[in-house]
Amino acid sequence: MDLLDKKLEALAEDGVCVFDNVLDEQQVQRLRQQILLHLSRSGKRYNGGNTRNDALNLVPEIQWIINETLLSELVRAVIGDDAVYVHHSDILHNTFTGWHRDSIAPKDAAADTNFWPAKGEEPYRLYKFAFYLQDHRDDKTALRYQRGSHEESGVQGALTRIYRYFIHGALQPAAGSLAVFDQRVWHNGVTPVLATKLLFKVLPVDWAQKLWALERKLRGIQDRVFIQVAFGASGKFADLHAAEMVARQQQKNGAERYDLDEALVERLAAVGIGSARIDQPQPLSEEARPASEKSPE
Repeated sequence: MDLLDKKLEALAEDGVCVFDNVLDEQQVQRLRQQILLHLSRSGKRYNGGNTRNDALNLVPEIQWIINETLLSELVRAVIGDDAVYVHHSDILHNTFTGWHRDSIAPKDAAADTNFWPAKGEEPYRLYKFAFYLQDHRDDKTALRYQRGSHEESGVQGALTRIYRYFIHGALQPAAGSLAVFDQRVWHNGVTPVLATKLLFKVLPVDWAQKLWALERKLRGIQDRVFIQVAFGASGKFADLHAAEMVARQQQKNGAERYDLDEALVERLAAVGIGSARIDQPQPLSEEARPASEKSPE
C-alpha cells in the first residue's frame, strides 16, 4: 500500500489524516504573515482570539493557496473529480473552542436530514482541509479528535463519545502540514480551564481576551494561527452545507449580498474545482442585520 492509500485509509477509519510538507517554509511564513496582518486590521474578536469568516472571498491575498500549492491535488485525491468548494473558509488566531462537529445544515432544512445515510444512498463526503502555521510536534494544541466518531450517530454514538472523550487522539503536525478531517468528526482545538470559560461569560471582552492571553502564557501555549477550507463531493450534502455557510457568513460579516470573488472563481477553475450550488444571493433581512446597520424605526 502506498503512502496516499495509507492516508486515505486512516481518513476512512479514524476520520482524520495528515499530509506532511504540503507548504514549504517560505510559504508557511508568507501565509502566516498575510493572515496575521489581515486579522490585526480587520479581524473579528472571537473566543479569545481573532477570526475572519469567508476568508478566501474577503482576503484575496491568501487565495494563492488554491492553485500555487498542492492543496487542490490533495482535495481531488481525497474527494475525487467531483470535488467542489462549499463556500466555507476561515482564518483564525488564538481562538478556542469546545467539542463539536462541523456537519451542519440550514435551520429550515428537512427534519430528516441525515449525515449518516444508509447503504446505497448518497454518501456524506465533506472535509475540512486545514493548514496549521506553526510547529505542533511537541504539543497537542492543533486538533484533538475522537477516532471514528464520524461513523456514529444516535444514542450509541453519544455514549461512545463520552467514553472516547477520555481517550481522544491529537494531531501534532509540523508547520506546513495539511490536516484533513471528516466534518462529522467530534473534535476540538485548544480549550481554556473551566474557570476561564466561566469568567468569559461575565467579563468585558477586553478583559476576557487578556485573561485567555495570560492563561496561554502560563500554560506555555504558543500562538496558534491556522486556515481551514471546506470541500465536498458535489451533491445534496455539499449544497446543504454551502447554504448554511452563505447565510452564516453573510450575517456575521454584515454583507448585503454573497458572491464569490471573480479571482477566486478563476483560481478554482484553473485547478478543475467548481463550487457548490447556492440560491441566488439575497440582501440580508432586517432581522439578520447587525444592530448598527438596522433601519431606524
